[in-house]
Amino acid sequence: MLKALAVAVALLGAAGCASMGQNFDASKRDQLVPGLTTESAAIRILGAEPTSRTYQADGSYQAEWSFLTSPFFSKAQSKILLLDFDKDRTFVRLFSYTE
Repeated sequence: MLKALAVAVALLGAAGCASMGQNFDASKRDQLVPGLTTESAAIRILGAEPTSRTYQADGSYQAEWSFLTSPFFSKAQSKILLLDFDKDRTFVRLFSYTE
């Protein structure tokens, strides 16, 4: 994951000002309530669809929101939010957040 992110930063930097993923409002992650918030509600709260979903055999999954921006001649910025959902598409826990 980090290697892919480094490659993306390098490519975006070479292209000038660019972004990858869809920007989302990570500051609202505290509004997500385990056992109550559905994935569709999480999408409304965060303001974006997940970038990807990784499914488990039992039907549960981890949704990833990620956004990378690389302004021309400036430091690249990224944020990644991983949320776990059960098979019924209900939020279970915040797995990780990095900025």
